[in-house]
Amino acid sequence: MGSALDDKFVDMRGPAPGANLRTILLAEDHYANRLLAKTLLTREGYTLTLTENGLQALTQCHYQRFDLIVLDIQMPIMDGLSALVHLRHANTPNRDTPVFALTAFSSSQDIKRYHAAGMDRVLNKPLKPGDIAQAWIDYQTGRPARKSVSEKGLTPPSATPPLINASTTRHLCRAATQEDRRVLVNAFWQSLDILIPRMQNALGLAIAGYEESLSQFRKDAHAIKGTSLNIGAQRASEFAAILQNAPLSDIQTGFDTLRKTLSRTRPALEAALDLPSTTAGQITLPVEMGRQNKPKPEHDRQYDRSPIGNQR
Repeated sequence: MGSALDDKFVDMRGPAPGANLRTILLAEDHYANRLLAKTLLTREGYTLTLTENGLQALTQCHYQRFDLIVLDIQMPIMDGLSALVHLRHANTPNRDTPVFALTAFSSSQDIKRYHAAGMDRVLNKPLKPGDIAQAWIDYQTGRPARKSVSEKGLTPPSATPPLINASTTRHLCRAATQEDRRVLVNAFWQSLDILIPRMQNALGLAIAGYEESLSQFRKDAHAIKGTSLNIGAQRASEFAAILQNAPLSDIQTGFDTLRKTLSRTRPALEAALDLPSTTAGQITLPVEMGRQNKPKPEHDRQYDRSPIGNQR
């Protein structure tokens, strides 16, 4: 995409919103999610350093003292909880820096586990304007954490969730310029151009008996869940969440449903974000994968890289 976000580490500066919270280190493996964080947090005036995984975040912690560290829970190479453990035992200027977890659709049991592991607060995706500031105030004053999306409850499985989350898109329209919103939407669809074909290949391998490919499929479903939630594509996010835990016998039907949902999402998302309509980025409907023409397991090598990393 040719932005500064293509660098390994990104430092973006703006007028700080408060004397006690100026510098933030945020680790998030998906490009579209980092782009959203950049858009929101730099407009709120924070000095923001972005990294792609926990290991990169730990490296940065050796060189600079931050006021706050935000770690996505699920990342390749090193996840958020592992990075937190290493940070608390490492001799760095950030050994005692507050650390907030960043996650999507976590259960109340998950959130208790994150706190027990040492996370000072849990932030819920999608980040909205003011979320960091409010969580920071709550942390400093010792107020109880606000309820997460998952604790309040998601749409029941028997109901059809809305295609677009109007609250999320309204927040984006207020927080980002039209050009910023266009870049965010393009990054979202570019990530799907990588994830969807990879998931289809992984599903074929899983059907053929390769269990590690089913694990990769679920990881990519998690990625779509998070990026869709951040951009306001609620139905796609909730259907992707179902695929994370669905039995293999149900996954092909669920995957077909997800792809059809994504094909319907773009025009609705563009309208909600007040963007010009485009025909680009439509998701091709799935091809049924039978036992003929089975994918070869060598293709698993394609899964070693971050789904968004292939664009850099």
